[in-house]
Amino acid sequence: MFGSFWTDFVAYFIIVSCAATLYVKGIRIESASDAALALAPLLGDFSKHLFAWGLLNASLLGVSVISMGTAYALTEVLGTERKVNATFLEAPLFYSIIGVCIAICTILVLIPNFPMLFILTATQALNTLILPFIFLVLLKLINNKELMGEHVNGRLSNIMAWITIGSFTIISLIMMVLMIL
Repeated sequence: MFGSFWTDFVAYFIIVSCAATLYVKGIRIESASDAALALAPLLGDFSKHLFAWGLLNASLLGVSVISMGTAYALTEVLGTERKVNATFLEAPLFYSIIGVCIAICTILVLIPNFPMLFILTATQALNTLILPFIFLVLLKLINNKELMGEHVNGRLSNIMAWITIGSFTIISLIMMVLMIL
């Protein structure tokens, strides 16, 4: 719970800091080097080192969390062993998926002039299009009395779920239209 709070707390202040410093001066960030250079007036030559360190930490955290999350999801769907404290021989598919994800990320990062910001934006846009369908599947599962027994959603929970799904879908469509225009 604290980790979720902390990441949102930091993200909030990143947004506020960028709005107060970059946006008001009309500075656009199109690449990681633009972001590092935008910090130069505040931190001098130290800015590029600080930004590189922050980017490295965020990248390592991101690749490990996404790779492990992907491995957990795929091995759960396939019904195989999925434990971090298992050895490679006990959970070969789990660790192989993590390794493949890290290898793919590493290869993509090493491609010269690869449009990283476009890929980041495109994957988030794709995520917003897929998420309403995932919500619908989850809602169907949580309302299955055979599966959930006495823990099925109540009327109020279903109303809130449908409002959330509808709102998220409308917001996703608006964002998609704005990106296209």
